[in-house]
Amino acid sequence: MRFGIRELLYLLVLVGVMVGAYFVVLKPMDADIEKYRADTATKAATLAELQAAKSKYPDFDAETQRLRDAHDAFEQRLPYARDVEIILRDIWQIAEEESLKAKSVVPDKPIKAAQYNELPIKIEIEGNFDGYYSFIKRIEELPRITKMPRIKISKVSKHTTGDVKTELRLSIFFRSDNETPKA
Repeated sequence: MRFGIRELLYLLVLVGVMVGAYFVVLKPMDADIEKYRADTATKAATLAELQAAKSKYPDFDAETQRLRDAHDAFEQRLPYARDVEIILRDIWQIAEEESLKAKSVVPDKPIKAAQYNELPIKIEIEGNFDGYYSFIKRIEELPRITKMPRIKISKVSKHTTGDVKTELRLSIFFRSDNETPKA
């Protein structure tokens, strides 16, 4: 077989294609493979750390589930904004049932928090102390989350016994109407 210029050119083109394939295809592919190996090693190390931390707390999964259930139960107790009026009506009805006279009910602007809103309400009530005590107990037993951060009780007059005037701040917690409950 003769080895001439044509064969030499053919051999040079063949070697050029191989060199080009190395730089265009194989070298970038090797870099990607090395990157994936480094990512895999990092993730494996993180997973090993998590497994070691989890082994220190054998009931970790149960505790996590318990916390999720508690969070879900808390969210179920948060009414929507449209239901706040119903809660206010329930509080008003409880006051009437306990023979208390609501002098004023003044809601403030809602306060936006991360996952809920708070509606502070200033309420002035007059009536018998025993009725007021029952009123407070019944509000605490409501299925919705409420808070009474401030209560001021004073005697109505020196001539009556057991009648008090109460100024309290009641906070009702609720979620926005546009939020969807998590399943």
